[in-house]
Amino acid sequence: MDDLSYWLALHKASGISPATFNQLFEHFPNPDILFNSPEALKALDLTPARRLAVQKAIQEPDLESS
Repeated sequence: MDDLSYWLALHKASGISPATFNQLFEHFPNPDILFNSPEALKALDLTPARRLAVQKAIQEPDLESS
């Protein structure tokens, strides 16, 4: 999967607000870091609900085009 596909999967995920998406985008220069190493998410200060939404998006990414 290329970077754009990773970012689109996160952007489309339910429960990930624009603010959370921006936080992920700013913190991870390459989204594959997050998808291939989910423990990297611990570096961010996210609420439990937002962390869960990101974890779900990582585990079950929506890769279909809209």
